[in-house]
Amino acid sequence: MYRIGVPTPLNGLTHETRNGLVREVRMGKGIHFQQVSTDWKPQQYVRWQYLFEDDSVPAGALDDHVRIGGPYFDLLDTRYTLTPRGAATELSIRMDYRVSTGFNWYTVPLANWLIGDFSQVILDFYRHRAEPAAAPA
Repeated sequence: MYRIGVPTPLNGLTHETRNGLVREVRMGKGIHFQQVSTDWKPQQYVRWQYLFEDDSVPAGALDDHVRIGGPYFDLLDTRYTLTPRGAATELSIRMDYRVSTGFNWYTVPLANWLIGDFSQVILDFYRHRAEPAAAPA
């Protein structure tokens, strides 16, 4: 996905507010948005809904006819689940989105591929962060 120009994530800072968890996300090309937790069970599950402002995705940062929250595409939510698997823990991710075009036969498989690729990158990031550092040889 990043090879075709989708900016990479730079950081995601989560803080707890009176209303729950809020994550401030920044990506390359000036993209920024919030994720608000609508359901959270510590050490088990979190569901984030996306909040985009008018300036969240600057012109030219993505293909301009694909506007997040627009008539053709929207990111709805992302859910992370931790599941114990013996001595290990499995992290799973589910990203829900909407594609609404007159040629969904083409755009839905493309969106599935892009979102799947993004999900795998995120899971790989968390896996590498969670694994213990290799002992020096």
